[in-house]
Amino acid sequence: MANEEVAGTLAGAEEPPEPDPQLYPGPCAVYGALVSLLGASEVLSAAGLSISRGLFCLDRADLDFAVYLTLPALSAAPVRNLARSWGVLGAASALLAAQVFSAALRILAPVIATSWVPEECPSP
Repeated sequence: MANEEVAGTLAGAEEPPEPDPQLYPGPCAVYGALVSLLGASEVLSAAGLSISRGLFCLDRADLDFAVYLTLPALSAAPVRNLARSWGVLGAASALLAAQVFSAALRILAPVIATSWVPEECPSP
């Protein structure tokens, strides 16, 4: 094509439609909130992983194991109940709430690990 033809084609072209501001437009719009909740839950999980490795460095894997047991224990019943009443959005909300509580325990775990030393450990 010659340059004149390209210019004529571009001049006669319609403007492109404005992009939809929603993550998932139309009937899937509710899934934007779901993706946001699950994403926030994964961010908390990733942040907790570094704290978990810190507990291993403090040689307190037992405390890390106890903290990690809280997530399934806290999310089992609420996820099932909220999934029945609110659907997948309720299940994601319950999972996020359990992650928030578990992250709070992970943040407190190094404080507990450094303040309480089992009796069988010799003092430095």
